[in-house]
Amino acid sequence: MSWEAALLAKENAKAQNVDSRICIVQGDLLAFVKSGDEGTFDLMVSNPPYIRRADIETLQREIRDFEPREALDGGIDGLDFHRKLVHEASLCLRKGGWLILEIGADQDQQVLHLLEGSGEFRHMRIASDYAGKRRAMIAQKSTA
Repeated sequence: MSWEAALLAKENAKAQNVDSRICIVQGDLLAFVKSGDEGTFDLMVSNPPYIRRADIETLQREIRDFEPREALDGGIDGLDFHRKLVHEASLCLRKGGWLILEIGADQDQQVLHLLEGSGEFRHMRIASDYAGKRRAMIAQKSTA
């Protein structure tokens, strides 16, 4: 997340009167979590970059030309951030905590396999947007 995005998120949280209940941080995924802080979060929501690098130039002009490249580029297969985030979230979520990830419309099965492969999550489900496209993955950290 860029500093500008973090500032805007803080403004939005204040406007919605939830700023005292949330913590917005800027950094490299969960690198800000200190040793000993494992199992700190009840809920993690992420809109990581998920566009395949080769597909960026095919995006609509208003996205391709105005969104920061780092907000779009998910690597060769679009899942670079998802791989890292699933691993890091499994360390940072409390038992029973929830992870919600935005995904590309055709990435549901790959992200489901990442979550299953971690052995840390249960109650996984795919959520669709209003157009019926699969756009989010929801998973609960195991309580065992």
